[in-house]
Amino acid sequence: MNFLAHIYLSGTNKQIQIGNFIGDFVKGKAYETYPEAIKKGILLHRAIDDFTDKHKATKEAILPLKPFFGRYSGVVVDLFYDHCLASEWKHYTEIPLSNAVDQFHQNLNEHFGYLPPRVKQIVPSLIRNRRLETYTEFRGVEKALEIMANRTSLPDKTSTAINILEKNRERYQELTSQLIDNLIPVLRKDWGIEIKKPG
Repeated sequence: MNFLAHIYLSGTNKQIQIGNFIGDFVKGKAYETYPEAIKKGILLHRAIDDFTDKHKATKEAILPLKPFFGRYSGVVVDLFYDHCLASEWKHYTEIPLSNAVDQFHQNLNEHFGYLPPRVKQIVPSLIRNRRLETYTEFRGVEKALEIMANRTSLPDKTSTAINILEKNRERYQELTSQLIDNLIPVLRKDWGIEIKKPG
């Protein structure tokens, strides 16, 4: 799961949402220095990642990417999940995506002091470019992959990833739905987080 999915799966608690958002940037036991709700969000992030990595949907989703991205295939799939979530947002929540993004941006500003240094560096661009909303389009995923290829060890094969997403989009949509539907009851049972889908 990437940023948007972690935000969606946080429920309504603002500090849990912040912790879930920054989870990748807080290593080891550094989470212990945060307020309880943010700490819970960081641990929630780790639990979601562990569940996602082991899920059969993810094992299938990475297969077309393996020859090109190797051990980084999961990183690309995380962005695919965000694209599928964003593009079918109305099936996951009654809150319009633009409103949800506005609320999250406000939450970031309210809790800016708690953000790790690396997160503080990316937040202005994320807000200014409304990056989370751009995931609805292939170009938004493409841009995110280009940024990651420039800043990390992710192989610079963005066009290949987008071609795979375009050719297999319907199946990726099904896998995303399957994964989230399996996650929601776990979040309710183990974390006390309620995610209510429409209908």
